[in-house]
Amino acid sequence: MDVEMLLLSFMLLFSSPGASFADCPQSKYDGLTGTVLSHEGEFYQNNLNCSYDIRVPVGRRAILEFKKLKIAGMMPECEQDSLEIIVGCNDNSIHLGKFCSCSELVMPEKIYSLDHCITLIFKTDGSGQNTGFEANYTSMDNNTKLDPTSNCSQKFFNQASGTFFTPNWPLTYHQNAGCTWNFSIPSGREVRLFYTSFKLGGSPFCNKNRENEEDELRITGTNTTGQEIFIEKRICSHSSPSFKSYFTLKQMKNVQVKFASEGTTQTKSDESGVVVNYASYRTASSLSGCQSHPTVKPSTVKSSTVHESTVRANNSSGWSSQKNKTL
Repeated sequence: MDVEMLLLSFMLLFSSPGASFADCPQSKYDGLTGTVLSHEGEFYQNNLNCSYDIRVPVGRRAILEFKKLKIAGMMPECEQDSLEIIVGCNDNSIHLGKFCSCSELVMPEKIYSLDHCITLIFKTDGSGQNTGFEANYTSMDNNTKLDPTSNCSQKFFNQASGTFFTPNWPLTYHQNAGCTWNFSIPSGREVRLFYTSFKLGGSPFCNKNRENEEDELRITGTNTTGQEIFIEKRICSHSSPSFKSYFTLKQMKNVQVKFASEGTTQTKSDESGVVVNYASYRTASSLSGCQSHPTVKPSTVKSSTVHESTVRANNSSGWSSQKNKTL
C-alpha cells in the first residue's frame, strides 16, 4: 500500500462521528469571565488527563457555575471517569474531591474560591463515555460582601444541594456571632459536604480549656435510626492535622451545622469565616446503572498529562439544599 492510501485509511479511521482531534482543549483561563469546556466534539475521549487552570486577576475571587456535568462514574469515589475540583492557589489550595454524574449528582449553584484560582482535573478511563462538562466562571472583588442581607439567622434547607456562609463573607466576621443551619436529607440520597473557604480564629487543636470560648464550627446529625451523633464535634482551624476539606455523609436523616465566634479577642482581618457547600447524589442501591455512551475511536493527539494530587478524606455519613436540577 502506498503512502497516499495509508494516509486515506488513517483519516477514515479517525473521522467517525463524535471523535475529536483535540483531546484536551484550552487549559489556561485568565479573563474576568469565561467558559470552560471539557473537550471538543460530542463525546469525550477515553484515557484523558486534562487540566483547566482558571486564574482571574489578583484581588478578585473566582466563582464557578456548572451548566452541564455528564461524566460516566459513580459517586462518591468516581473510580471510572471523574472531575476533580481544587480551589485556591498553590499552598492555599483546598481539594473538594472527585465528582461524576451517573448517580444523579446535583451540584451547588455556584462554587466560590477562597482566592483568584480554581483548577479542574478531568480524567477518563476506557469503561464508557458521556458528553462531559461545561462551566462558566465569573469573578468578584475581594472587598465586596457576598450577601448584604445576611444576618446569620437560623435557616432551613430541604433541597438537593446548596451553599451557606458565615456572616460578612468574604469580609471579616464579627465577634459574638452565632449561626445554625439545619438540613433534612431526601430518602435514597447521600451528600458530599465540602469547604471552599475555612478561615477561623481558633487554635489548630481546639483548646480543650476554652470550650465554647473559641471560634469554631460544629456538625451534628441524626441518622436514619434516630440516633444523634457528632459528625465533627469541633473544628477551629484548617491547619489542624485532622482537618478534612470534604466528607461523605451516609445514612443521615438530618444534619445541623453551628458556627460561633467568641468575643474576647479582636478578629483578625484575614479571618473571613467559612463557606460550606454540599452536593447530593443517589445511593447505588437506588440506581439501575449508569447510562454511558458507546466508546468512540481515539484521536491521534496525545492527551495532556498533569500531576495527580488527589486528597482523599475519611468518610463519615449523608444530607441536602438550594434550588438546583440534576446536571
